[in-house]
Amino acid sequence: MEAIEKLLSRGTYTRKDLISIYRFLCKHTHPDIRKDGGELFLRVRQVYEEALEKLNHKASVTSPINAPSLDPSRFSRFLDQPSVQTPRGYLFSALRLYFLLGLHSYKVRAAVGKNERYTMVIQAVQYWAEQYNPRFSEEFRRFNERIFQPITDLRKLKTYAWAKRLFVSGAELFLHYQETGREISRKLAGEKLSYSLTLLERLKLDDPTESFARFFLVEIEKGREST
Repeated sequence: MEAIEKLLSRGTYTRKDLISIYRFLCKHTHPDIRKDGGELFLRVRQVYEEALEKLNHKASVTSPINAPSLDPSRFSRFLDQPSVQTPRGYLFSALRLYFLLGLHSYKVRAAVGKNERYTMVIQAVQYWAEQYNPRFSEEFRRFNERIFQPITDLRKLKTYAWAKRLFVSGAELFLHYQETGREISRKLAGEKLSYSLTLLERLKLDDPTESFARFFLVEIEKGREST
């Protein structure tokens, strides 16, 4: 707690600084580790979110209005070209690699700054999401910023972990369906994503995984991307 407040008092910090300290404090204040950690764990989360909001606001104010857009051709050496070259097709191609590399896990994303491929894959998803569905682009950004959920109830924590596993499995099955057209993958993806969403909604956490799951469920109804 003092570590974050000391960092904020300096006035200059990066997103990497903030996330590193936040991750460290979460590990040491989590209710599973400290019996008295529930209240402190929530306070750490609150301070972190306030600091992150200030950082995002500062970036939006200082960013040049006419900043050059990202060149999608830079993605080509990191992503397979989809068979259907539309914003939706490119998005699903990028998302397949995103899940294949394990970037849905914050532990893997922590290495993004050290791995050019990881960075490029996330940028590709963000870019094509913006072209295809700007609302999902914003939810995807939120998903990548989320590290821990401040859950103090062990039963809820287990439910949340199960919901996340179902989500990842459902997402991978949906993207497999987009790649192969296998109807069984589409059916299983719908079942797992629906169950995951039900569990998350019961927990009432306002977790970005909910929006991610809803996006996939809508896309399942649209079917496979084709010419």
